[in-house]
Amino acid sequence: MDKKFALLFPGQGSQIVGMGADFFQTFKESALVFEEASDVTHLNLKKICFDGPIELLTKTSNLQPALFTVECAIFSALNHRVDLKPLFAAGHSLGEYAALYSTGSLKVSDGATLTAIRGKAMQEAADVMFAEAKKEENENSSVTFLSPMCAVLGVENQIVEKLCVKTKELTKLPISPANYNAPGQVVIAGHPRAIEKACALAKTDPEFGGAKTIPLQVSAPFHCEIMKPAELVLSDALEKVHFTQPRFPILSNVTANAVHESTDFSDLLTSQVTSAVRWEQSMRTGVTMGVEIVLELGPGKVLAGLQKRIDKNIQTFNIASVEQFDKILKEVFHA
Repeated sequence: MDKKFALLFPGQGSQIVGMGADFFQTFKESALVFEEASDVTHLNLKKICFDGPIELLTKTSNLQPALFTVECAIFSALNHRVDLKPLFAAGHSLGEYAALYSTGSLKVSDGATLTAIRGKAMQEAADVMFAEAKKEENENSSVTFLSPMCAVLGVENQIVEKLCVKTKELTKLPISPANYNAPGQVVIAGHPRAIEKACALAKTDPEFGGAKTIPLQVSAPFHCEIMKPAELVLSDALEKVHFTQPRFPILSNVTANAVHESTDFSDLLTSQVTSAVRWEQSMRTGVTMGVEIVLELGPGKVLAGLQKRIDKNIQTFNIASVEQFDKILKEVFHA
């Protein structure tokens, strides 16, 4: 490929039942990724990914190693057929683990183990919060709760940040920006009652410019202080993992900067659990580095869609199926 390209890996929310099945059936190297990840996690990842049901797949403790495995399987097939020399890799939240695998810094076995631990710890932290919220709901029949995460649309980042600050002052409950996805699209996370209050403020308080809010169907308030117990668990697990020097840099969710040193990965992955995903800022860093094409490896096309909103001059491609894989080999890599 003559143009400078980057590899992108999506996070939770992109999953579908059946993901990765055609890669498993078509490519030996993809099948080996599934086998290795299943062995170390003691999960039947083939059944979870290929057959579902969706309730089993979307359980956070299953989904995180499952999506990691699918993305690594797709990358392995591509890497086996093309001499890949991307400008950088980046992954949205969970996708950062597959991005690290693509750089050669993280083994499948370590990544699958870490994402299984991460998913379980995140769900346990969320369960504590939900139990407390349910108790409050039972004690007061007039109390109902929305989701612990909500998309805020149509306003600048600073407005969303002010909304979270004011909500936290009024409710005394945790709430903060979780994903800076694209211009006019920020996701906030926190206690369900705080999210409910933020939605009400966005609708009625002129200070917030009539921002539109959409509660998300998620199982936990990711990337906020409620995840602190999960951060501690993951920190312990990361101490046992050896990262090797990356073949190319990765753009960090936490800093939005290019990271070249393997010694930085453990701290960044730990901080990522409670820090906001700075995706828009990361992609703008990629633009300054000279990227011309981005390839999204994984189910769906969420990141390609965000890229078009961030900088429509960057070409976007998706590899979610073997059919797309074959097409991109010919059209993009001329292989």
